[in-house]
Amino acid sequence: MRKRVAYITFPEKSGLDVGNFELQKKLEGLNIRFGVQIYLQSGVSSQANIEVYNLNRKDLEFLSTTVKTLQQKQNLVQVYAGYEDDVKLLFSGQVFEASPEGYPDVVLKIRGLSDMKFWGVNLELQKSEFKIIDLIDRAGKEMGYPVNVDSQLRANNPLLNKTVKDWSYTGSPMGLIEKVQEMLGGITADPQTVAVNVVNGQINVWSPSVENRERKLVISKESGMIGMPRPTGTGCNVTILMNNGIKTGDLVTIKSERVPVLNGDYYVMGITHDGELRGKSWYSSLELANTSQFKSNANG
Repeated sequence: MRKRVAYITFPEKSGLDVGNFELQKKLEGLNIRFGVQIYLQSGVSSQANIEVYNLNRKDLEFLSTTVKTLQQKQNLVQVYAGYEDDVKLLFSGQVFEASPEGYPDVVLKIRGLSDMKFWGVNLELQKSEFKIIDLIDRAGKEMGYPVNVDSQLRANNPLLNKTVKDWSYTGSPMGLIEKVQEMLGGITADPQTVAVNVVNGQINVWSPSVENRERKLVISKESGMIGMPRPTGTGCNVTILMNNGIKTGDLVTIKSERVPVLNGDYYVMGITHDGELRGKSWYSSLELANTSQFKSNANG
């Protein structure tokens, strides 16, 4: 059995390049429990609920003087988890709440929300004509985040390249992303539908219209499926052993012997990572949408 690994860091700046993080504190070698939620569509911030058990005196003194001002300073908290030979960043965001509880066994409880610092009003736009993709690029520039969008999508998607005239905006970069999603509409059974989300220092633009999407995972009992897939109105939900490499928008395949009617291809619309380093929980729960609902409109 592969050895589980989880640790929490408090860096001074965000981004995907771990080498650029300026680290204040790293909590490791402790029992850590976490729940991380990530969704494909904008409007719902990624969040993490974290518990760190049995802090030593040095860490407790650091946190006792820092936690009081974490909200005001908008300190970052990051969750890393995986296995001994494969540890990845699951969550990066601002500390929303943090409090040590209990004595003598102290539990530090932390709630993190992604990109809170980009909700401040600091952006004003007014233009006679623009494309929606240009607004996404502008939000990325304001945040200092790369915009991850397939070149086919950038060049050819009719929603992203829709021209909007005589529109102005005053507000935050995250608010701009929400406005963009409103213009694009929700995720519908249309092959041209577009979703935009902000996760761990990157703006992702997704659509089922992108061809040759890489298949990340075949979900079966042999690959770590827990129990049976559960049907929903748009696809199914499934729980698997912790997979720190799966991302929202990925294409996966369900292969279930017990519920074969749910077998097929799906897009990952939401992910919840639930783990405890010294407990039983070490799972990823996926919210999946069947790819057939997007293909059916394309053919009809």
